[in-house]
Amino acid sequence: MQRMLTGSRRAFTLIELLVVIAIIAILAAILFPVFAKAREAARKTSCVSNMKQISTAMMMYRGDYDEQMMPVAYPTGSYVMPDNSTGTDYLWNHVLHPYTKNFGIFNCPSNKYTAPTLPYNGQSVLSFGYGVNPAINGIADASVSRVSDLVMLSDSRYYMVSPYNTDVPNPSATGPCGSIPTTPMYPIHNNMANVAYYDGHAKSIKPQTVYDASAAAYQPCAGFNGKQEAWNPAAP
Repeated sequence: MQRMLTGSRRAFTLIELLVVIAIIAILAAILFPVFAKAREAARKTSCVSNMKQISTAMMMYRGDYDEQMMPVAYPTGSYVMPDNSTGTDYLWNHVLHPYTKNFGIFNCPSNKYTAPTLPYNGQSVLSFGYGVNPAINGIADASVSRVSDLVMLSDSRYYMVSPYNTDVPNPSATGPCGSIPTTPMYPIHNNMANVAYYDGHAKSIKPQTVYDASAAAYQPCAGFNGKQEAWNPAAP
């Protein structure tokens, strides 16, 4: 009986093995993008949480300083900050550090753009995960007409974000790009960008939704092509 059972066994043929491998490869090709999207969705949620914390810190700052927004940047001479960064300019995340007590929240978990980016005031500033709308620099709450529409903070490759469709690389630049170094919104979450608004709420949007659809989309330095209510504090 043992001999009969042993004799009834047979090995997989090469064709059968190749079929099994092909099926596994097909399943992997189908599932890996699904897993990647699920992982990115989790990162997007973490990013929104970061933005909510930063927005709260901004509102706390305004409460402490007569309803006036913090400066985006200002020169201080040489400094060493709690994150061990050094330089000659005090940036908005440094201003908010007493309220957040955490520099980790200023970087989106999906943002891998860590190389030095645009020069600012003669120095290379490492990329932030988020950028603020430079139009809110030091403004008073009373000057904002549409608090739920005004972009305050966005996914970005630099510490400022703007409606221009290309990087504005140099503080001395002239022409329609202006003189402030900025980058466009960074749609890092499956072509979506997380945005926090002046009233403190945050959500994911397609960057195109805050640009003027009647203008030629994403024209390099073609002038202000953002929707007024999204970028201009005094928009009617």
